[in-house]
Amino acid sequence: MSVGNDVIDLNWNPKHGEAYFRKLRSWAFALSEQKLVADYPTKVGSMILWSIKEAAYKSSIKCGNRERFIPNEFHIEMMAKKNHVVQAMVTFFGEKFKSETVIRGGVVHSVTILAEDNFEAFTYNSEKISSENYLEQSEKVRNSLAKQLGHKHKGSITFSKDNSGIPNVLENGNSLKKDISFSHHGHVVAYAMNL
Repeated sequence: MSVGNDVIDLNWNPKHGEAYFRKLRSWAFALSEQKLVADYPTKVGSMILWSIKEAAYKSSIKCGNRERFIPNEFHIEMMAKKNHVVQAMVTFFGEKFKSETVIRGGVVHSVTILAEDNFEAFTYNSEKISSENYLEQSEKVRNSLAKQLGHKHKGSITFSKDNSGIPNVLENGNSLKKDISFSHHGHVVAYAMNL
Protein backbone atom coordinates (compact mmCIF):
# COMPACT_ATOMS: atom_id res chain seq x y z
CA MET A 1 0.00 0.00 0.00
CA SER A 2 1.13 3.51 -0.68
CA VAL A 3 -1.33 6.25 0.28
CA GLY A 4 -0.63 9.92 -0.25
CA ASN A 5 -2.89 12.92 0.27
CA ASP A 6 -2.87 16.66 -0.31
CA VAL A 7 -5.30 19.35 0.75
CA ILE A 8 -5.74 22.89 -0.55
CA ASP A 9 -7.74 25.65 1.11
CA LEU A 10 -9.07 27.59 -1.90
CA ASN A 11 -9.97 30.55 0.33
CA TRP A 12 -6.47 30.99 1.72
CA ASN A 13 -3.91 33.36 0.19
CA PRO A 14 -6.28 35.40 -1.99
CA LYS A 15 -3.40 37.55 -3.34
CA HIS A 16 -2.91 35.08 -6.20
CA GLY A 17 -5.18 36.24 -9.00
CA GLU A 18 -6.33 34.72 -12.28
CA ALA A 19 -3.03 35.56 -14.03
CA TYR A 20 -1.03 33.58 -11.42
CA PHE A 21 -3.14 30.46 -11.95
CA ARG A 22 -3.01 30.75 -15.75
CA LYS A 23 0.80 30.91 -15.50
CA LEU A 24 0.86 27.96 -13.09
CA ARG A 25 -1.37 25.97 -15.43
CA SER A 26 0.91 26.56 -18.43
CA TRP A 27 4.08 25.81 -16.44
CA ALA A 28 3.07 22.77 -14.38
CA PHE A 29 0.46 20.97 -16.47
CA ALA A 30 0.43 19.47 -19.95
CA LEU A 31 -2.19 20.69 -22.41
CA SER A 32 -3.95 17.33 -22.15
CA GLU A 33 -4.21 17.82 -18.36
CA GLN A 34 -5.45 21.38 -18.73
CA LYS A 35 -8.25 20.10 -20.95
CA LEU A 36 -9.34 17.70 -18.18
CA VAL A 37 -10.25 20.65 -15.93
CA ALA A 38 -11.36 23.10 -18.63
CA ASP A 39 -14.89 23.31 -17.21
CA TYR A 40 -13.62 24.48 -13.78
CA PRO A 41 -12.62 28.07 -12.98
CA THR A 42 -8.87 28.51 -13.60
CA LYS A 43 -7.91 28.54 -9.90
CA VAL A 44 -10.00 25.50 -8.99
CA GLY A 45 -8.86 23.49 -12.00
CA SER A 46 -5.22 24.33 -11.33
CA MET A 47 -5.53 23.34 -7.68
CA ILE A 48 -7.25 20.05 -8.56
CA LEU A 49 -4.34 19.10 -10.82
CA TRP A 50 -1.72 20.33 -8.33
CA SER A 51 -3.34 18.45 -5.45
CA ILE A 52 -3.54 15.20 -7.43
CA LYS A 53 0.13 15.47 -8.39
CA GLU A 54 1.25 16.38 -4.85
CA ALA A 55 -0.66 13.40 -3.40
CA ALA A 56 0.86 11.11 -6.06
CA TYR A 57 4.30 12.44 -5.14
CA LYS A 58 3.74 11.45 -1.52
CA SER A 59 2.65 7.97 -2.67
CA SER A 60 5.71 7.69 -4.91
CA ILE A 61 8.06 8.40 -2.00
CA LYS A 62 6.69 5.30 -0.29
CA CYS A 63 7.48 3.36 -3.48
CA GLY A 64 11.12 4.43 -3.31
CA ASN A 65 11.13 7.75 -5.21
CA ARG A 66 13.80 10.03 -3.78
CA GLU A 67 13.44 12.83 -6.33
CA ARG A 68 12.11 16.26 -5.51
CA PHE A 69 8.59 17.21 -6.54
CA ILE A 70 8.51 18.19 -10.22
CA PRO A 71 4.82 18.49 -11.19
CA ASN A 72 5.21 17.91 -14.92
CA GLU A 73 6.83 14.50 -14.31
CA PHE A 74 3.50 13.25 -12.93
CA HIS A 75 1.08 12.62 -15.80
CA ILE A 76 -2.67 12.66 -15.22
CA GLU A 77 -4.12 10.41 -17.88
CA MET A 78 -7.87 10.42 -17.37
CA MET A 79 -10.48 11.84 -15.09
CA ALA A 80 -14.08 11.05 -14.26
CA LYS A 81 -16.32 13.44 -12.34
CA LYS A 82 -19.26 12.45 -10.18
CA ASN A 83 -20.90 14.97 -7.85
CA HIS A 84 -18.04 16.52 -5.82
CA VAL A 85 -15.53 13.74 -6.56
CA VAL A 86 -12.95 13.63 -9.36
CA GLN A 87 -11.26 10.31 -10.09
CA ALA A 88 -7.97 10.18 -12.02
CA MET A 89 -5.07 7.95 -13.00
CA VAL A 90 -1.54 9.29 -12.51
CA THR A 91 1.70 7.91 -13.95
CA PHE A 92 5.16 8.69 -12.61
CA PHE A 93 8.07 6.91 -14.36
CA GLY A 94 5.96 3.83 -15.03
CA GLU A 95 4.35 3.64 -11.56
CA LYS A 96 0.55 4.03 -11.71
CA PHE A 97 -1.64 5.57 -9.04
CA LYS A 98 -5.41 6.04 -8.66
CA SER A 99 -6.65 9.31 -7.25
CA GLU A 100 -9.86 10.56 -5.69
CA THR A 101 -10.30 14.28 -5.21
CA VAL A 102 -13.17 15.77 -3.21
CA ILE A 103 -14.02 19.40 -3.99
CA ARG A 104 -16.37 20.85 -1.39
CA GLY A 105 -16.73 23.99 0.73
CA GLY A 106 -13.69 25.75 -0.71
CA VAL A 107 -11.46 22.69 -0.13
CA VAL A 108 -9.69 20.43 -2.62
CA HIS A 109 -8.62 17.13 -1.00
CA SER A 110 -6.82 14.52 -3.12
CA VAL A 111 -5.90 10.99 -2.08
CA THR A 112 -3.78 8.64 -4.18
CA ILE A 113 -3.13 4.92 -3.86
CA LEU A 114 -1.40 2.34 -6.01
CA ALA A 115 -3.42 1.50 -9.12
CA GLU A 116 -3.94 -2.10 -7.97
CA ASP A 117 -5.31 -1.04 -4.56
CA ASN A 118 -8.97 -0.32 -3.81
CA PHE A 119 -10.29 2.86 -2.18
CA GLU A 120 -12.65 0.79 0.00
CA ALA A 121 -9.53 -0.26 1.95
CA PHE A 122 -8.80 3.35 2.93
CA THR A 123 -10.35 6.15 4.91
CA TYR A 124 -9.68 9.84 4.53
CA ASN A 125 -10.96 13.09 5.96
CA SER A 126 -10.39 16.82 5.88
CA GLU A 127 -11.58 19.45 8.31
CA LYS A 128 -11.39 23.19 8.68
CA ILE A 129 -9.53 24.68 11.63
CA SER A 130 -9.01 28.23 12.87
CA SER A 131 -5.19 28.32 12.91
CA GLU A 132 -2.72 28.94 10.09
CA ASN A 133 0.17 28.02 12.39
CA TYR A 134 2.13 25.05 11.00
CA LEU A 135 2.74 23.41 14.39
CA GLU A 136 -0.89 23.77 15.45
CA GLN A 137 -2.05 22.35 12.10
CA SER A 138 0.34 19.43 12.47
CA GLU A 139 -0.92 18.72 15.98
CA LYS A 140 -4.58 19.01 14.95
CA VAL A 141 -4.30 16.58 12.02
CA ARG A 142 -2.48 14.04 14.20
CA ASN A 143 -5.10 14.41 16.94
CA SER A 144 -7.88 13.88 14.37
CA LEU A 145 -6.29 10.67 13.13
CA ALA A 146 -5.53 9.49 16.68
CA LYS A 147 -9.21 10.01 17.52
CA GLN A 148 -10.21 7.96 14.45
CA LEU A 149 -7.80 5.18 15.48
CA GLY A 150 -8.94 5.34 19.11
CA HIS A 151 -12.22 3.67 18.16
CA LYS A 152 -10.32 0.43 17.40
CA HIS A 153 -7.16 0.78 19.49
CA LYS A 154 -7.22 1.42 23.22
CA GLY A 155 -3.51 2.11 23.73
CA SER A 156 -1.66 5.41 23.49
CA ILE A 157 -1.55 6.51 19.84
CA THR A 158 1.50 8.51 18.71
CA PHE A 159 3.18 9.28 15.40
CA SER A 160 6.75 9.37 14.14
CA LYS A 161 8.52 9.82 10.82
CA ASP A 162 11.29 7.73 9.33
CA ASN A 163 14.45 9.18 7.74
CA SER A 164 12.57 9.72 4.45
CA GLY A 165 9.81 11.70 6.18
CA ILE A 166 7.26 8.90 5.88
CA PRO A 167 4.86 9.00 8.84
CA ASN A 168 4.26 5.98 11.07
CA VAL A 169 1.52 5.37 13.61
CA LEU A 170 2.40 3.74 16.92
CA GLU A 171 0.29 2.22 19.69
CA ASN A 172 2.14 2.14 23.01
CA GLY A 173 5.37 2.61 21.04
CA ASN A 174 4.76 -0.32 18.64
CA SER A 175 4.09 0.18 14.94
CA LEU A 176 0.52 -0.49 13.84
CA LYS A 177 1.72 -1.10 10.25
CA LYS A 178 -0.73 1.50 8.99
CA ASP A 179 -0.10 3.41 5.78
CA ILE A 180 -0.88 7.04 6.64
CA SER A 181 -0.50 10.47 5.08
CA PHE A 182 -0.95 13.92 6.59
CA SER A 183 -1.56 17.25 4.89
CA HIS A 184 -2.46 20.80 5.88
CA HIS A 185 -2.87 24.10 4.08
CA GLY A 186 -4.42 27.42 5.02
CA HIS A 187 -7.20 26.60 7.47
CA VAL A 188 -7.62 22.93 6.53
CA VAL A 189 -6.02 19.71 7.78
CA ALA A 190 -6.39 16.27 6.20
CA TYR A 191 -5.30 12.67 6.54
CA ALA A 192 -5.58 9.38 4.67
CA MET A 193 -5.01 5.87 6.03
CA ASN A 194 -5.54 2.23 5.16
CA LEU A 195 -8.18 0.47 7.27
